[in-house]
Amino acid sequence: MNDHLPLNDLLDILSLSARVQICLYDAVGILLLPEMQISEKYRTHSARFCDLAKDTTRGYHLCVHCKTRANQKALEQGLPFSGYCPYGLYELAWPIRMEGQTVAVLYIGNLLPDPQEAEHRLGITAQLTGAPLSSLLSELQKAQIAPDLLPYQQMARAIDSYIRLLLTHLDWKNQRRMMTACQRKVREAIEYIHLNYRRDISLKQLAALYFINEKYLGQVFLKETGKTVRQYLNQIRLHHAAQLLQETQDPILQIALDSGFQNIPYFSRQFSACFQMPPSVYRQQFSLPKQQKTDAP
Repeated sequence: MNDHLPLNDLLDILSLSARVQICLYDAVGILLLPEMQISEKYRTHSARFCDLAKDTTRGYHLCVHCKTRANQKALEQGLPFSGYCPYGLYELAWPIRMEGQTVAVLYIGNLLPDPQEAEHRLGITAQLTGAPLSSLLSELQKAQIAPDLLPYQQMARAIDSYIRLLLTHLDWKNQRRMMTACQRKVREAIEYIHLNYRRDISLKQLAALYFINEKYLGQVFLKETGKTVRQYLNQIRLHHAAQLLQETQDPILQIALDSGFQNIPYFSRQFSACFQMPPSVYRQQFSLPKQQKTDAP
């Protein structure tokens, strides 16, 4: 395995050279293997355009709904397909299969087969979700014009072959048996929460995203972490807020919003319960001292 190019390096090379966005949906836990680790940007749609599209609650829920449907279609049919996202970008979905099973879904996006069609779709969706249209239009101009999808299909086929080669060398099925299917789902849900804690995440949404019964996921999550999804999410948000209170002079209202809390009284109650003091007192006691300016010698 040491002679193989790391998967993350391959994705770096391809995404930069082709100016595309690459994302991998892990269906069975292959990315939990140490040798298959990839950076966060390849596990979630983290491009500037996508972040803007998900900037409102409606926009975020729409994106998650569409991605869930795309994952489900890829898993059920096991065949490549492509199409526009609601915001106008075009994306290729490519199921990666091993021994008759879809183990992951590769997405290659940030494509523009028809810029006019893309702008038309973007205008309609932005109006419905309240997403920032002017900023999205500016980002849309940076997308890769792609009148011919063949080069991207060839890229997907190459990544597909490489991942299957790596998994064959790793004896992936035996390694995955060390972790149960439900444990993998919880691990993936935890990673998702850490990446998206600022957004309106719910147990129902996570269950749909990972194709598992909502009640059962809640039970397994509680067993594995000792917390409910809501408690775990709030813990991540509160510790982020505490860090901002220590390191910045941002208004407490802004810190609450930046940490994923939309209800400010609720944020204050949760913070006080967690740290035994309100946010304002916490800032007074634990804010880091400003660095003293020194004159050059």
